[in-house]
Amino acid sequence: MQAYLLEVAPGAGSMLVGLVLVLPFLGGAAAAAEPLTLGRAIAIARERSPRLAAAAALVHGAEGAARAAGRLPNPAVELRTENWQPHGGGPLPDHFALLSIPLPVGGRLGAERALADAELGVAGEDRRETSRRMLLDVAARFVGTVGARGLVATLREQRDGLDEAVRILGRRVDEGVAPGSDLAKIEAELGRLDLAAARAALAMQQAADELAVALGAASPVEPATLVEPAPLPLPAGDPATLVAEALERRPDIAAARARLARARRALALERSRAVPDISVEGGWKRTDGENTGVFALAVPLPLSDRNQGAIARAAGEAEAAARELAAVEAEGRAEARSALAAAVALAARAAGAEHALVAPADVVRRAARSALREGGGDVLRLVDAERVATDARREALELRLEAVLAAIRARVALGEEGVE
Repeated sequence: MQAYLLEVAPGAGSMLVGLVLVLPFLGGAAAAAEPLTLGRAIAIARERSPRLAAAAALVHGAEGAARAAGRLPNPAVELRTENWQPHGGGPLPDHFALLSIPLPVGGRLGAERALADAELGVAGEDRRETSRRMLLDVAARFVGTVGARGLVATLREQRDGLDEAVRILGRRVDEGVAPGSDLAKIEAELGRLDLAAARAALAMQQAADELAVALGAASPVEPATLVEPAPLPLPAGDPATLVAEALERRPDIAAARARLARARRALALERSRAVPDISVEGGWKRTDGENTGVFALAVPLPLSDRNQGAIARAAGEAEAAARELAAVEAEGRAEARSALAAAVALAARAAGAEHALVAPADVVRRAARSALREGGGDVLRLVDAERVATDARREALELRLEAVLAAIRARVALGEEGVE
């Protein structure tokens, strides 16, 4: 868990109270904790995710339904007696023992089996799609937690630098060689920084808690244990070819195709039900002491009900599934193109972020700090240099993490399901 310390910023008075995060990863307590990589986090989520478990349960149920589909209806046994007279006398009553066997016609049993197989296909593709969404969710929460942790560390580093400036200016103000307003400016900046650190610490803890939920973890995730993901290689090849191949691998498109197949088989089943089933009856009859056999053939007459309502509904659902598939394919094609382009652009920018952003800002900050130590620095210039350096480090970290997340999204959008 995170520890927080309430302290009064030096020289700021009783109203200026900052919330400073005591980071476990700056001490030795977290050194013994096992590092958690993004690949390991995704593996844990695959093992423990309740949504994946729910999807797997649906697949198991669909497998059982497919095994049981297409069986003959149960026969019926009828025991009947007739011609009882209320006062006795007269002929003996008639006794019947009949066995009735329904015989589905019109290919209904085969249609039921085909529909059950299609349901199994939908369940399987839905499980793959759930796994894909879980991967993206865990990756986003993991990267968000690492980014929040990095911001907390950057703000703490900036505060340490301003603490030194406060000590230097405090001595000069006491000696009468520096105005008190300079010290007040630094203290005001410290107050702003403490508030920013407090917000960052809360955001980090919230991100870590959300990550724990995504992992199905029984205990909170310690942000200090997360390993910043390294840049991921992007799929190589012609973008148009990659996008075209992705349509054959993406689980969301496969799930939409499976739903279309299910809708069409459901329509075939409803059409088969328009042909009424035949019932064959046979058995024994005893009349006036004589035993005889009985045979009957029952055929419903489809005069008014030919299953038109169910057929119309199934036809509409099949048409809707076909249009939904077209929409999912178009969305998948657009997502794959944009995700790949974004990943390429962010990877190129992230590669030079340290050189373009952090290095120049650090030069300016070191110069401003040195000038203040030597007695010739400007307070406003120091404050501005500290802010620029902090912003540069934050931007560089965010850019690196955005490039990693964009690479993951591109690989998933192109139909890849694994992230090392």
